[in-house]
Amino acid sequence: MWCLLARQSASLLWAVAFVASAPVYADSYSITDLGSVYTVKDLGPGAGTHDYIISVTIDTSGFNNGSGPLITTDRVEAVAINVNATVIKVAPLLAPPNPLNWTAQLGGTNSGGCDGTGKPFACAQANSVADSLATGSLTPYTFQFDITLGAGTTPDFGSLADHIKVVYTDSSGNFVNQISDNITLEPRNTPQVPEPTSVLLLGTALIFAGKLMKSRL
Repeated sequence: MWCLLARQSASLLWAVAFVASAPVYADSYSITDLGSVYTVKDLGPGAGTHDYIISVTIDTSGFNNGSGPLITTDRVEAVAINVNATVIKVAPLLAPPNPLNWTAQLGGTNSGGCDGTGKPFACAQANSVADSLATGSLTPYTFQFDITLGAGTTPDFGSLADHIKVVYTDSSGNFVNQISDNITLEPRNTPQVPEPTSVLLLGTALIFAGKLMKSRL
């Protein structure tokens, strides 16, 4: 009986310790604005020496232009990301439904889409209204930017040090609204502190093992 309990205790300790010690990574950051959810993620280095791959996912399933009911007739016209470093080149690796439907350029956005100014920004704009993306979609839209930075610079991973802009138009291409929000770009594979549940399980297992050992003394 003692051997069985000892083995069970050891197995429980091993399993909980494994869960508690497993790294939890936080390499994405999400915000909500105008009813849509925007998630920015660092995907790590690109092919070039100073290239970085950044993804922007836009979930428009709740888009309401800030208030009121769901709107399914507006469009995502342009998306811009600012990593707080000098961007010298940008290319869209992924843009729904096809990167060929979008044009990437340096600069941020204005009511007309990408504005071509502001070196910290990289922007992608739909080539036509037909290429822009309808709001209210149950499938999130994911963009991947291949951003080339100046020599000796890296994306700024400081808290709320970066920025995202998204321009919305109506079904005729007329400006409706845009978001302009500070974000935190988390470094890829950033280890987090253990989850509270894992810590609690580990503590419970240690208490159980201690009581078991005490009862045998």
